[in-house]
Amino acid sequence: MESKSYTLSLETFQSQIPNGRYRTIGNDFVLAGLDHHGEMEFMKYPVRFNGYMAFYCLEGRFTLDLNLKSYEVSEGSLIIYTPGNIAQVRAIDDKAPKNFKFIIAAASREFITSANLDFNKMYEESIIARENPCISLNDK
Repeated sequence: MESKSYTLSLETFQSQIPNGRYRTIGNDFVLAGLDHHGEMEFMKYPVRFNGYMAFYCLEGRFTLDLNLKSYEVSEGSLIIYTPGNIAQVRAIDDKAPKNFKFIIAAASREFITSANLDFNKMYEESIIARENPCISLNDK
């Protein structure tokens, strides 16, 4: 079984998204919508992203390993990814691949740094996000 791991830059991440399916602010921020699991090929192996990401699942279901802990992601789930994490998509519900939809916001470290954010607060929230990176935003 082939096993590889790599670090993903924001530019490489952006190149994995079909044309016209994302918006950017310079080279440091990407907002994208993905529709089916074929667009997640870049996450079938363990990957480390050099920045911050938020995934919001609109439809579908998949299993995400984040730092060797598995999370079931489904409609209404929000995943917060901070630098240093290792992520891998393990399983996607193949019963309805056309109904797989989610939104990703990704920002480089430089973008976050230039935003003049309160780093003490950001660090505290980063620790919270690392302890529980996948939360459900459903009313259920």
